[in-house]
Amino acid sequence: MRLAGLLSIFAAGFAPLALACGFHGYTPQETAVERMLASDHIVLARLSEDDRFRFKAVEALEGGLENVDIPYLVDSASRRRLAANSDDAVLFARDGSDGEWRRLAYVDAEYRALIDKVVARLPDWELSDDADRYQMFADLHDHPDRDIRTLALLELDRADYGYATAWLEFDGAEAARALADGYLKTPTTRPKARELIVEAMAIHSLSGDEATRNAIGAELKAAVAEAPHRAPRRRASVRPAQRLETTRCACRSACAKSDQISR
Repeated sequence: MRLAGLLSIFAAGFAPLALACGFHGYTPQETAVERMLASDHIVLARLSEDDRFRFKAVEALEGGLENVDIPYLVDSASRRRLAANSDDAVLFARDGSDGEWRRLAYVDAEYRALIDKVVARLPDWELSDDADRYQMFADLHDHPDRDIRTLALLELDRADYGYATAWLEFDGAEAARALADGYLKTPTTRPKARELIVEAMAIHSLSGDEATRNAIGAELKAAVAEAPHRAPRRRASVRPAQRLETTRCACRSACAKSDQISR
């Protein structure tokens, strides 16, 4: 859901139910780094010499090369790139929970330099050294390589959401006001970061204490008032009461458990 849609729900006056329900259990998109952190086996693979349509692991970044059988066929684009670039590879990691191999990235020289740095830091990041992780990718947010830049932005999105969630957990209403002032009302905030802050606040508008819920509602309504262009116009053909009842019906089942807990 885009930011304009999120804020328009608050403008309609029924945010605590509709918006929090919409993001109950929400987490930002999983990144390649998170996959690596959850894996016990990380390898680089190239075209198999016996079958050019299959991958063969050629280097282990974590774990060994024994009994590595990557089940995926090589797509045509990767096959052409790998055939033309003998030093390139594809990064795979085996999920520690279900044992499945997952493709993470195409690895050229620049991406390999980044992956080497990430692998060296995985032991520290497993111990929640988030500051170092955040700083590494903050420095790469405008990298000229598209794949590196995309990974960096996904990592920063994860950090923004986690930061907001943790702050709201600890400081409640005070955090809601500070996040609104520092992110929602700041023109230089990245649109995606602003959207993730709203989503984190949405969840706490259901699960937080009364002061937190009230502060979140007030701050997000204020965000609509200060930047009305972010909230699309409501269609005249649907009455607010009808929207409210429709939203309640759609959300009632999904939020039943959360409502019981919050009470």
